[in-house]
Amino acid sequence: MLTESANLPVKAAAKRLGLSHAGGMRIGAAMSVEERLERIEAILERLASREPARTHYSTKEFAGEVKRSEFQVRQWCNRGRIRAEKSLTRTGPSSAWVISHEELERYRREGLLPEDPRRNNPDRGRAA
Repeated sequence: MLTESANLPVKAAAKRLGLSHAGGMRIGAAMSVEERLERIEAILERLASREPARTHYSTKEFAGEVKRSEFQVRQWCNRGRIRAEKSLTRTGPSSAWVISHEELERYRREGLLPEDPRRNNPDRGRAA
């Protein structure tokens, strides 16, 4: 059986999730396996119902999440390598890029999109 000290992290997690002793169930060594499973399921349901912490990221925030420089992320936005939109509010001479949480997840799964030759091509407009 578990000692009382082994149950301290469980109690703390239950308290953080707003569960009074994991939904009214007792926490301790005397719990049956079924009671423990019910408690775990209650915690998982609570966690699954939460929305992501953020819905959109600035280039600086996105850069921090993916461990790249803000300049690199802006370049990806300009070149269409990640899906981003210009913000409706201007904070300086131009609008800032805004990147959705879904795009962050897609980037983590799949990486960069192929470069779009029609966007910010340095050779565009030059005479041949």
